[in-house]
Amino acid sequence: MYFSLMQGQIPFLKDNFTFVNYSLEHGISVLIWLIFGILFIYGSKKYLNQSQQRITLFIFGLVVLGGQVMKIMCRYYLGVFDYTVDLPLHLCNMMPFVIPFALLSNKRLVWAILFFWIMAGTFQALISPTLPHSYPHFEYHRYWIVHAGLVIIALYPIFVNNYRLYLSDALLSAILLNLLGLLMYFIDRVLDANYMYMRDWPPGKTIYNMLGPWPYYNLSLEVVMIVLFGLFLVPFAIMRRRESHLG
Repeated sequence: MYFSLMQGQIPFLKDNFTFVNYSLEHGISVLIWLIFGILFIYGSKKYLNQSQQRITLFIFGLVVLGGQVMKIMCRYYLGVFDYTVDLPLHLCNMMPFVIPFALLSNKRLVWAILFFWIMAGTFQALISPTLPHSYPHFEYHRYWIVHAGLVIIALYPIFVNNYRLYLSDALLSAILLNLLGLLMYFIDRVLDANYMYMRDWPPGKTIYNMLGPWPYYNLSLEVVMIVLFGLFLVPFAIMRRRESHLG
């Protein structure tokens, strides 16, 4: 009774189910994070030394992790935590827990593997969000902190540390992603869940709806993954060619 009363009184906790894809709110949210990402990356490259850049990115990674933890805490607080949907087992929700360790490793290959996962999975979540609640709901804040934050973290080493991607990175990332998806499918079967959307479409209207029904849906995802990973490699091939000519 107390939690229900609190949920009704505090807009941050009150479900509203009013977020609409491609609405003004969607556009403004993307624009705000786009501006922040540009300023964050530009400011780090221009004004911070290498050590400060690593610390700044690690702290930002903790902020993204905090956004994901916030959802779990709020759901527990409201007494509505559901292990079939609220565990951090979606790819986008796993990444905040992985990112701090990846940043501490400071390994280009670790970043490369996660880059493909983030850009293939998380980036499209900015274009076609699976977000039910509008501002100021906690899920609205969590969604943009996690998804936009992960994309910024993925792009940061390209512009600040001059990291580059190679075909071998894409192949390794694809193999590991398939293994993760296979593991998640069996976890979904045990939990009767749909983490990583291995058993059905995500809720709402997203680009996933164009991929056909299960199990053909998963085969379509393989094609999409190959195309996206290939597209991500193109700019780096162009950059290396230009850099070789300049060198």
